[in-house]
Amino acid sequence: MKYVYRLLMACAVLSLPLLGSTKRYEVRSGEIEYKIEGGGKMIGMQTSTSGTKTVVFQDWGNVEVSESKETTKMTGQQPQSEHTLVKFDNGKVYSVDFEDKVIYFHDVMQGGYDKTSQNYTRYGRDMLEKNGGKRVGSEKVLGYNCEVWEWQGIKMWVYKGVMLKTASNMMGVTHTETATKAKFDVTIASERFVLPKYPVKKADAMYEEALEGEDMSEEEKAQAKELMKSFGFGQ
Repeated sequence: MKYVYRLLMACAVLSLPLLGSTKRYEVRSGEIEYKIEGGGKMIGMQTSTSGTKTVVFQDWGNVEVSESKETTKMTGQQPQSEHTLVKFDNGKVYSVDFEDKVIYFHDVMQGGYDKTSQNYTRYGRDMLEKNGGKRVGSEKVLGYNCEVWEWQGIKMWVYKGVMLKTASNMMGVTHTETATKAKFDVTIASERFVLPKYPVKKADAMYEEALEGEDMSEEEKAQAKELMKSFGFGQ
């Protein structure tokens, strides 16, 4: 379930101002820190998740690195910690697997990401709506006026294209990421965008294997696979 949530969140983030756009976001650069919380019953056992996340971006979001560290506790089991690092670089996504020391690569736009075109921020929102997303209001996060969207069981607070808060409740398991600090139009050190020197592999097979390992019905897996295909995975 954690994997499917992250897949949906990745699709949600990438479906916002991105497609064929010069600017994914409406701010030049930024650094955001988040608090991660969650929990509920999974396979009949109580779980709780806590952690932190940091996002840095430059070039209007065309280059972005997201790093999170989470610990999940489940009744009767040892706590499990997870460290994830994802880089978006002009339409390409690199996901670092620290355990296997490998980087998984996926070309989101399949060659269609064009930095020379005009700003398609409105087009990005239209794509979110086309895939079932709805704007449900406006609220402030850290003093920033955010559009509030709902999509596939996920609620998102978006400031100029940048997620400042997300919340989901899927099959009784909740997950929230809430910004605790945010700075925009600041200089980000170049070393913060450098990935570990691991071998790079295509991501499609990894996504398929991870999905098969989820505790989901065949119908739910089929729906998840269709969602993956709609965003270019497994094609």
